[in-house]
Amino acid sequence: MSDYLDPNNEELLQDFSVEAEAQIELLESSILVLENDATDRDALDEIFRAAHTLKGASATVQMTEIREFTHLVEDVLDGIRSASSEVTAEVVDVLLAAVDVVKAMLAARSNGEIYDGDSSGVVDRLRACIGIAGEASADTAPAPRQPSSSAGADEIREVQEAAGEGGEPMVVRVSFDESNPMNSVGGIQVFAALKQLGTVLRTDPDFDELYSDDFHPVVIYYVATRAAASEIEEAVFLPDVTTGVDVSSSELTPEPEPEAVPDAAPDADGPGSSARSPRRSSTPSSSVLRVDSRRVDNLLNLVSEAVINKAAFNQIGAEFADAVAAFAAAEESYRSSLRELFDAMPLYLERMHQGASVREIKREITERFGHLYAHFDEPEAAYRQSVSKFRGTTGSLGRITTELQEGVMRIRMVPISQIFSRFPRLVRDLTRSLNKRVELRVEGEDTELDKSVIEDLLDPLIHCVRNSIDHGIETPDEREQRGKPESGDLLLKASSEGNMIVIEISDDGRGIDVDAVRRKAVDRGVIHPGKALSDVEAYNLIFDPGFSTAREVSAISGRGVGLDVVRRQIEKLNGTVTVRSETDRGTTFTIRIPLTLAIIQGLMVRVGPEVYAIPITAVLESQRIRTADIRRIDNSEVLSVREDVVSLLRLSRIFRVETDENRESLFVVIVGSGEKKVGLVVDSLMGEEDVVIKPLRDRYTNAPGIAGANITGDGRVSLIIDVGELLDLGLKHERDLRRQRETVIGA
Repeated sequence: MSDYLDPNNEELLQDFSVEAEAQIELLESSILVLENDATDRDALDEIFRAAHTLKGASATVQMTEIREFTHLVEDVLDGIRSASSEVTAEVVDVLLAAVDVVKAMLAARSNGEIYDGDSSGVVDRLRACIGIAGEASADTAPAPRQPSSSAGADEIREVQEAAGEGGEPMVVRVSFDESNPMNSVGGIQVFAALKQLGTVLRTDPDFDELYSDDFHPVVIYYVATRAAASEIEEAVFLPDVTTGVDVSSSELTPEPEPEAVPDAAPDADGPGSSARSPRRSSTPSSSVLRVDSRRVDNLLNLVSEAVINKAAFNQIGAEFADAVAAFAAAEESYRSSLRELFDAMPLYLERMHQGASVREIKREITERFGHLYAHFDEPEAAYRQSVSKFRGTTGSLGRITTELQEGVMRIRMVPISQIFSRFPRLVRDLTRSLNKRVELRVEGEDTELDKSVIEDLLDPLIHCVRNSIDHGIETPDEREQRGKPESGDLLLKASSEGNMIVIEISDDGRGIDVDAVRRKAVDRGVIHPGKALSDVEAYNLIFDPGFSTAREVSAISGRGVGLDVVRRQIEKLNGTVTVRSETDRGTTFTIRIPLTLAIIQGLMVRVGPEVYAIPITAVLESQRIRTADIRRIDNSEVLSVREDVVSLLRLSRIFRVETDENRESLFVVIVGSGEKKVGLVVDSLMGEEDVVIKPLRDRYTNAPGIAGANITGDGRVSLIIDVGELLDLGLKHERDLRRQRETVIGA
């Protein structure tokens, strides 16, 4: 067996995992399409192809439990395709439940284990859909069928029903010669020969196993054909390949079904052992990224240009060396000529003293030493030419570097449809559990963003969608009373704005009840009972940890865990989340995140001798102020910015950097968004730069207020500010001050 076909091959298992995830996603989305339109043949074909591909792929890596289970799913789908079964709500439910079981099986295999959950209920429901009697195994589908000389009852019934008008049902039993060097492809050769005579309905072992690199001594083919038995034998018998052919038709008699053979023990030998677990890698598993080959080709072209640039720099370096040598030679010659001039000066002065004219002396000096004026012209011209080439090549290198950076970023870019595609199933399950009707609309699913970002974006989006369905969209009766359609509208939209991605989750529900938020905030002691709460302040309160206006705790909501996770996770991505709402018109969550986390735009600031980078996406504005402009409220520094009061944090105190805090002027960088902002006091602003984020490890991993490090152009290390943590620190000061003032007012 080749190394790649080894079921323990890590590369094969990784490829299988990626392919299986894609097929499961296709299965789930197509089932939902079929639920809405039972006559959609394209969706049915997509489901069948996905299930068949998944079954074949799992057989390749010897994941028997997945192959057998998906084979049962395939039987259900085959019944629907042949019109012997109907697409009902029960069928859709059991197919989705089967997809969940396959997901669990794949998850177990990815952990180096074999699924040991109880899938008997789903197996029974699948069997009921195709009208098969019998009890299922406690934890998996029936055991694989073994080749036999007589067909089982199920095979006979299937062949007879599927044959129909395509011909008489035939069972062709073929034996193969093991001594043949190409013994593993004999089953495929016979299959190709039988296809010329009719339709091959099934093979035993399964058709996908015939493509494996294993020898099968006997293969049984179930065929619908009008050819005579003698014609079939003649076509199937292949010299040096087959050793025997047996064709039967009227003698189709069911053989008693053999008892199920228990799975082999985990340490059982043999390549076909279903209990065999894939070898776990000794290195951490890495995610697989599928990339358009054109993007890779573009990078190769840029690398080729970079190699040419390297050769150009080598040549320019040699030219600079020659220019330096030429300058050294010219300098030595110049010094020698100057010495001659100085040595000759007394003679010229003596001649002038003896009566020689100044004009004559000047002419002689010019004739003898006039070349000194242009002594450095030739090396200077060569040097200027080398400098010009250097500048041109440097500009070319800058262009290539920029394009390489963009190309690598595009390599990491994946469409947001990778996570948007999961929401139709989520919305379906939520609406059924809440007895609501919701139409999900998805826009901008081709929008691309960094894979590292997209992996951390799913959880916040799920919380927003759950919140919209549970708290926002009303029940059909409530919507009818308010003059709305029975089905609520939920929009999931993505778009690009510069180097930012904007995601909107909008519903047409009841909106946010500001009064209910205020009451809950008072009950929890977040605000004073006498405080007036604006709409914007109410919207921001729903992001506080533990805050929920739900009257009852359910499996979906009520514990106050959700929107605080959204805000915390989005801020980790250097993004922002805002909400706007209108009573009885709906609510919209807007999430803004950068395209990538690998390279960001940063505002470089100086505090004492240290340099820090602040993500530019978090910067609202910057001001130069006088120290006298800073006021104190209850021992906390604040700054009046137009009609607002902003808390100040001195980075020198937070990071314990020595600096002169009594200087006449300082700079304040205001960071945050909307109502949530704080001013960072720094010594000076240095400008914007592209910041390459390097994670901090070991003892520095949990350094408060630090998100990572960056290496500047002069080789120094600058720390990257974690704006989210500093905002939390600033807001904590504000809450403490607010509570103190409100307590005094209340007293």
